[in-house]
Amino acid sequence: YEEADDFHSLEINDTRPEHCGTYSIVATNSSGTVSCKCDLVVDKGLRTYLGPKFVDKLDRSYSVQEGSELRLRAVVCAYPAVAITWLVDKLVLD
Repeated sequence: YEEADDFHSLEINDTRPEHCGTYSIVATNSSGTVSCKCDLVVDKGLRTYLGPKFVDKLDRSYSVQEGSELRLRAVVCAYPAVAITWLVDKLVLD
C-alpha cells in the first residue's frame, strides 16, 4: 500500500480470484476511530455465474483467553457477489 500526507491507497496489480473479499481500512488517533469497507469481486470474464467458493476458509478451531479479541475471516469468491450470514450454534448472529 502507499501513503502520502492524507492520501492512503492499496493497489493490487494483476488481480486474481483469490483477491475477492471484503477490504477495509481503519484510521485511529487519540480522538477516535473510523473505518470503511468495500467488496471486491474479480470478474473472470466468463459471462457466466459462479457459485460461492471459499478461497480462504476459517480454521477448524480457535482458542482464546477470556476478555481477548477474536476476529474470524473467510474469503468467498462468487459472481454475482454473495450474501454472508454468520451463525453460532446454528443461530444467526445479528
